[in-house]
Amino acid sequence: MFRFNSRRDKHPFGAVRQGETISLTFGVRDDLAATAVRLFVRKGEDVKSFAMLLAYREEGYSYYKLDLKAEETGVYFYRFEVDSYGFTHYVGRLPDGTAQNGDFLPEWQQTVYDTAAERPWGGDVVYHIFVDRFCRKGDPDFQVPPGGTAKAWDEDVGLCDADGTYHARDFFGGNLQGILSKLDYLSGL
Repeated sequence: MFRFNSRRDKHPFGAVRQGETISLTFGVRDDLAATAVRLFVRKGEDVKSFAMLLAYREEGYSYYKLDLKAEETGVYFYRFEVDSYGFTHYVGRLPDGTAQNGDFLPEWQQTVYDTAAERPWGGDVVYHIFVDRFCRKGDPDFQVPPGGTAKAWDEDVGLCDADGTYHARDFFGGNLQGILSKLDYLSGL
């Protein structure tokens, strides 16, 4: 019925600087004959509605676009509404970031940050080590938590289970001894 994925249809993806323009594209199946498409943006109790304009049609969908300037800093939430055949479809977010028709669905989140925000790490290199996937040394046997799956060291990281949901239940057995064995390598980066 609807096509929207925050990773694909919102630019830029992720948090934006104050004053930056956010572009959204929202697809509605043509057989719904939408008469209006709106974006609702909420910050706290303040809710604003913006009409989205038809931009193009492709493969049985009409795509509506809207460019918004992120004027104020804060954490915002947004959703869509589509008028069709005298009904209003309320569109919210599924766990994978895609659109779903229904009442009381979660909204998408948008963070707008201050361009003057202090960044003490600015210009520095920061590394985040995923211990489980970085290096394994010592005893190759490791305990997998209940419900988890042991993976071979050279096996790909599983992004989603068969049901399409990411559950972070794959384990590779990296450990503290593995990190300690790589300290010279890390200090040379």
